[in-house]
Parts: sequence; C-alpha cells; structure tokens
Amino acid sequence: MHIRYVQAERTEMIYDEETSDMLDKKMDMKIVAKKFIENLRRTVEELESEKKTLTEKELDSALFSSTMLFSLTTKQSRSTLR
Repeated sequence: MHIRYVQAERTEMIYDEETSDMLDKKMDMKIVAKKFIENLRRTVEELESEKKTLTEKELDSALFSSTMLFSLTTKQSRSTLR
C-alpha cells in the first residue's frame, strides 16, 4: 500500500500510487482501510496460490506487522488531517 499526500490547487488531495488516482482527503480513512483490507486479501491469496503454509507464529507475526502498519498509517493520516 503506497499512499502519500500532496498539495494540489489549494485543496489537499491524496495521491494513490497504486491506482494513480487523486482522491479527496475527506475519504482518506475509508480509502486507507479499504486498501489495507485489499492488500491483506491479496497477500492471503498469493500465499494460498503458492501453497505456502505458515506456522501459527509466522501468521501471528504477519498479522501483527499488518496491524501495526495500519495503525501507523491511520495515525499519520489523522495528523495530516489536522
């Protein structure tokens, strides 16, 4: 998930590198959450398609890392909204 903020014509917009879209800042949190969930689903699908089996510890670690990334992203988004 690659989302960065840019200033565009006095209106703060979100540039989503993955889709190359400029998105309204008000939709920010919904977009971040949606991208987070999409990326988790894609990762699970990739792992299943590659038939990789993760141990419970590895799965917990991946989930923790993803949750921390989401938490940091939402905190960063909130601070940008202020």
